[in-house]
Amino acid sequence: MNLDKWETTRIHTVEDYYIFNALRMERRHPVTSKLSDFVVIDASPWVNVIPLTKEKKIIFVRQYRHGIDGITLEIPGGLVSENETPAECAIRETLEETGYTSEKIPELLGTCDANPAFLNNQCSTFLLQDCEWKQEQTLDAHELIEVVEIPLVDVPSLMRDGSIRHSLVITAFYWYMLRYGI
Repeated sequence: MNLDKWETTRIHTVEDYYIFNALRMERRHPVTSKLSDFVVIDASPWVNVIPLTKEKKIIFVRQYRHGIDGITLEIPGGLVSENETPAECAIRETLEETGYTSEKIPELLGTCDANPAFLNNQCSTFLLQDCEWKQEQTLDAHELIEVVEIPLVDVPSLMRDGSIRHSLVITAFYWYMLRYGI
């Protein structure tokens, strides 16, 4: 079978939700020519950061997540702002959420489509080595984040036992393990 892209015949913004827009896309089936509506979440690129100290500890963040109505164990990350590179965002988000930073340049480990079924953005994972605590957190009004240092060698067991469940965090450590192992 030869697959072709579907033709977009119309795009309508349904709602602007600040961090993303809900779009209604009318698209034509490439074989049947039937028109159908699809909802696409239009969002800025995201970054995830693996902040690693000289002592080989990962700086994790624990925070409440509304989607699952629960607390997660994650790595710092967020939306890339306008006029900001993903690497600059990685440094900014790490400093804001944890108070940690590094003199090293963030290393891109990999990029993935977060959920291509309905999201149009990508998530890039960066490694920030030799992180040190520099300042208090500078959180947004809707953030409440606990900073937790965990040895790198403990990460696989935290994924196996379900302590780390966020798919993009698991993907971030997959990228890390492909390059460096554990």
